[in-house]
Amino acid sequence: MSAAQDALPPGWTYAELGDVCDIQAGVGFPPTLQGRSSGDIPFAKVSDVSAACRVTNGLISDAVNYVSADDVSVLRAKTIPAGSTLFAKIGEAIRLNRR
Repeated sequence: MSAAQDALPPGWTYAELGDVCDIQAGVGFPPTLQGRSSGDIPFAKVSDVSAACRVTNGLISDAVNYVSADDVSVLRAKTIPAGSTLFAKIGEAIRLNRR
């Protein structure tokens, strides 16, 4: 057992992240699909995550861009369930720990 594991509070247990949640990477969002203000599925970009952290305590309830179910298929993307935690992989949002 590592020193970090020894320091866990009573009743806690060590687990691998992948054992307690699903980890899913996002997909690139081509400019040709950007700019739709309505549609089947909101497409959250890093700017949406950052805005939510500044304005609504990190809760994303809307997005600037939307895509269709067909777009999701073409992008080979997976939708992310409501209530999920999003982490930015690029830019200023990482430095500021926005999620």
